[in-house]
Amino acid sequence: MVPLTSVFAEKARNDALALEAESRALEADARSQEMESRRASLRATMKGLELALPSADESTKVAREAFDAIETRAKGGLARELEVESARLTLIRAQTTAASLRVRADAARARLAWLGG
Repeated sequence: MVPLTSVFAEKARNDALALEAESRALEADARSQEMESRRASLRATMKGLELALPSADESTKVAREAFDAIETRAKGGLARELEVESARLTLIRAQTTAASLRVRADAARARLAWLGG
């Protein structure tokens, strides 16, 4: 005959193991959901950046054309140096914006690849 205490102890041990397994499964599910949420966020970020790039490229092109035109006018004495410097600054800002968008898109792509997405 088995003592009653060992039956209760065995049941308690089995219950604890079952609860631990359930807890681990829930934790794994939460991690999985978190990773999918991160992947979705990165995909959305990449999409937004990729949609912004053509506009940034067009702005850079227009800023370059404006700078070149003002620089040509300045060489002919028809524009002041202040106008040239203002156009140069606008061009630099446009170039910086486009480059920044590319770097951010590349970084998001790399993070997404690292996350397996």
